[in-house]
Amino acid sequence: VQTYEGSRDEKALKKFAEEKLVPMCSPKNIDLCDDEKKKELEKYMAMDVEELKKLIDGQEDDLKKIEEEFKKSVEGLQKLYEGYTKDKEEKMAKLKDKEE
Repeated sequence: VQTYEGSRDEKALKKFAEEKLVPMCSPKNIDLCDDEKKKELEKYMAMDVEELKKLIDGQEDDLKKIEEEFKKSVEGLQKLYEGYTKDKEEKMAKLKDKEE
């Protein structure tokens, strides 16, 4: 998939389509795949629907776990940041009080 950033006129769109929208390695165009990709595609194509569903569900679960871990890490960083900010402000306030 490519992002089209060119002009929207017919000539520019046609040129983009002719140059960039070419067949690529896929189950429908397996002849365009290298040997490694062919083996990978054939492996998945040989699976029944239930096997594929289990595989996809497992990967979706893994992605959810990764996202949850990331969110927890970000929350932890946010708490650290807030703690450091509070500490800095308190120290600056004490320093200001000493000056007065």
